[in-house]
Amino acid sequence: MNNRERQVAKAERKHQQSQAGLLSSYFPNVASIIITMSYSQEGLRQPLQRCVNYSPGSYAFFEVACLSKGCVMGGFDFTQILNSIVNARLNSFSGDMTCGGGPVSDHSAVNYAIRIDYFK
Repeated sequence: MNNRERQVAKAERKHQQSQAGLLSSYFPNVASIIITMSYSQEGLRQPLQRCVNYSPGSYAFFEVACLSKGCVMGGFDFTQILNSIVNARLNSFSGDMTCGGGPVSDHSAVNYAIRIDYFK
């Protein structure tokens, strides 16, 4: 992916975030969501750690990019997982995901843990 394509992708991502609305309107009962991820990828000596925090004023955009620089249309979409967790009113959930984007072969995989706090 060249520099121009990265800029276009970044602008598109920002637009998608703003169109998603706020967490408070998407999940009105949720006080916070914390997604902790451990990225693994071919060539990494040890997994990279990342934590994404959502509060009621955060955009309800639950997609996280793949670490592979050449990845197109990939990443990790937590939208359906979060919908299921919130609908079941669970406080925690964990799992694994692999990026399915293209065209490179060295996509990331994540091991994730989600914690949700609800308003009383």
